[in-house]
Amino acid sequence: MSEEATSQNKKNRSEQWDFIYKVLTTIGVIVGAVWGLMQYFETKNSELEEKKRNYEMARFRERKETLYPLCNAAADIVTSKSLKDAQKAIKSFATLYYGEVNIIAEGEVAEAIKTFADELIDYQNQEQDTPPPFDLILQSGNLGTVCKKVLNLENIYGMGSNPNPVRKK
Repeated sequence: MSEEATSQNKKNRSEQWDFIYKVLTTIGVIVGAVWGLMQYFETKNSELEEKKRNYEMARFRERKETLYPLCNAAADIVTSKSLKDAQKAIKSFATLYYGEVNIIAEGEVAEAIKTFADELIDYQNQEQDTPPPFDLILQSGNLGTVCKKVLNLENIYGMGSNPNPVRKK
């Protein structure tokens, strides 16, 4: 081989390596950009999920602070010996029902509260010494069950809220 052919061969190899280097650099830049985008979207998704959990937790607290006293008032009404004994609890229930609860209640909770309130109105038309009727007691239980379902932390953090945990001995 002549010196010119050897020089041309080296030049071709140099151009091939230069081309390979450029291709690999381009692939590296593309992979880096894709990786960066994946990290960006993963971070944004995590931030969105965190905001959603924070919002749901705030809603949980708001509901808890309102529904617990409402359910307690309903329980006080149905465990009273008579309509006369239930007056304070009825006032408490009515204040919550026409106030805070009316703002946050929705769906099943609103329906259960209204059903209990309707039964309560029927009860208030009775004599003062009348004990709570069975339908009112039944609706109080239903109200508690629906509120328990809404206040389930499983829906927010996947923590579960088993009211009867099994304890290991």
